[in-house]
Amino acid sequence: MADKKKAATEEAEPVTTDVLRVAGHPRAAGSVRTIKGWAGLAGFVVTFWLSWNAGSPFYWTSLRAVVGGIVCYLVAWACALTVWRNILLAEVEAARVKKLEEIENEPDPPAVADGVAA
Repeated sequence: MADKKKAATEEAEPVTTDVLRVAGHPRAAGSVRTIKGWAGLAGFVVTFWLSWNAGSPFYWTSLRAVVGGIVCYLVAWACALTVWRNILLAEVEAARVKKLEEIENEPDPPAVADGVAA
């Protein structure tokens, strides 16, 4: 049974997809990680400070700060993905336009008559 599965996985060709992903882009992935980290930390600190100044006990202040950090982390993640998706789409469109301009500006190939270039 294990041999059949092993043979099937060896015979299967690797799957390649031409899908544009934020996680696969070197600048985007690093930027999203950085934004999430700073937003989570900022959400924690601001929530802790506001809750502490409101006179809440330390337990509730800490709990609210953790929840505030998680919420800011998730909101920043969603916003960063949205921004980077649009940036990546713009980069793809710019590359497409550039390639079309290169194709249009190529010189015409020489005319060939009876297998001999003119």
